[in-house]
Amino acid sequence: MFNELTQFYKIGKELGLKRSEINRIFLSSGKHSLLYKFTRVVLFAMLAVAIVLAVVVVSKNIYPSGTLYSSVKLKDFTNKK
Repeated sequence: MFNELTQFYKIGKELGLKRSEINRIFLSSGKHSLLYKFTRVVLFAMLAVAIVLAVVVVSKNIYPSGTLYSSVKLKDFTNKK
C-alpha cells in the first residue's frame, strides 16, 4: 500500500497537482471513503462523550460555594448555644 501511495503522489506531481489536492482525491475517491467518514464521525462522538463525562465528574465534587472543599469548620459547631 505504501508503494501505491508513493506512486500516486509521483503521478499527481507529474500532473501538476498540489499535495492537498492529491490527498483530497485519494481520501474521497478511495474504495473505503465511506468507512473513513463513518470512522471520523464515531471518533468525534466518542470524544464528545468523553468530554461530557469529564465535565460531570469534575463538577460533581464542587460545593455550592464553588470551592473544592467545605468552608465549614468544627469550631463552628462547638460555639452553638
